[in-house]
This record gives sequence, structure tokens and C-alpha cells, in this order.
Amino acid sequence: MMNPPIESLDNYKRIYVPSFVIYPDGINGKYSVALTESGPEAKLKKVIVSDVPENTILLNLHKYSNLNIGMRMKEIINDECGVFKCCDYLMISAENGKLHLIYIEMKSKKIERGEIIKQFKGASCFIGYCNAIIEYFYDTHSQKAFSIDTSYALLSWRNLNKTPTTKKHSYRKNKYRKSLSPEEYINRMVGNNDSGNVPFEWFLTGV
Repeated sequence: MMNPPIESLDNYKRIYVPSFVIYPDGINGKYSVALTESGPEAKLKKVIVSDVPENTILLNLHKYSNLNIGMRMKEIINDECGVFKCCDYLMISAENGKLHLIYIEMKSKKIERGEIIKQFKGASCFIGYCNAIIEYFYDTHSQKAFSIDTSYALLSWRNLNKTPTTKKHSYRKNKYRKSLSPEEYINRMVGNNDSGNVPFEWFLTGV
């Protein structure tokens, strides 16, 4: 019998069409996922998240944004507050009896904090709807029997700011900044002379 986080992860795999789900690449027992930005003005085009758990999926929320859901729903839902904005990715991982939901936005231009928050909130609303589908249409008898750890992270192009927002050795154990809400998102600068790599543990809120 599968443990609850793995079962929940499998439910996410079941409700989405295959093209919406990205699986990690594995080499010698090590797994990673690639976050990409294909826009013509994007400078931060690719970031590798290393050492992700084997039981991980990445949802390409670009596709949700491109559907222009707001325009289709405007006759019944007021979007003045940014309900239909969305961040770029959601990474879902099952590890050590816990399910990690990690919302990620990549930025290559000037950062407006209010817009970032709206994107994280909009993505959370979409996933909340998906969670309701899982709850009402799938067997979720063990859905509440484990911990869910939610993080929000902004990966921004290094040249956007004069000084880093994270200290040089912020990757060390017990030095991670906690991120429990869209308003308290993590900001990590990558790109330029950086390798464009960030470790999975950097996104966790419980270390």
C-alpha cells in the first residue's frame, strides 16, 4: 500500500493531461528538473533545480496562463484583484511522509512585488480548484493524514538588483528563509555569471 504523500502525488498525475506534467531527469540516482523561460525578452532562460526527490512532478503553469482563463470567465467573475494571474511553475514532491508544493516564478525584468503576489495567489487558486477535484472525484481517505509544506519562490535575473537579497552562504543547513504565504515569498537571484542552479532544499520551509 502506498504511503499517503505518494498516493496524493499520483492523484495529481491522474487529473492532468500528460503534456501538462514534467518529470525529473535522473542520473546515477540523482534527480533534477529544468525550469525554462522562452519569451523573447527573457534573460533568465533556464534554471536547474538539483537533488529533487525521485517522486517529483513539475506543472508547467505557462500553459494555464496561455489559456487566458480570465477572458473566458470575465462574465461571471470580477478579475480586478488579479484572480487569473499565475506564476510559471508548481513543483510537487513527496518525501519523508510530507508533500511539498513549491510555487515558482521566474523574472528577467523589473520586479513589482504586488504583481508577484497576485501571480502566486492566482496559481494557488487554480491548484485549490484541482485539489477540490481530487477530493470530490478520487478516493482521498488518507488525504489529510500527512503534512503539506507550501513554498513560494521568485527566481530573478541577477542584474535586476545591485545587491543580493540572500547571503552568500544561505544554502547551509538551517539557514533557509521560511516562506509560508504568497506575501512572504523567497527571492533568489540567478543568472549572469551564476550557473543557474539551485538545490531543492533551498525551497523547503521546514529546515
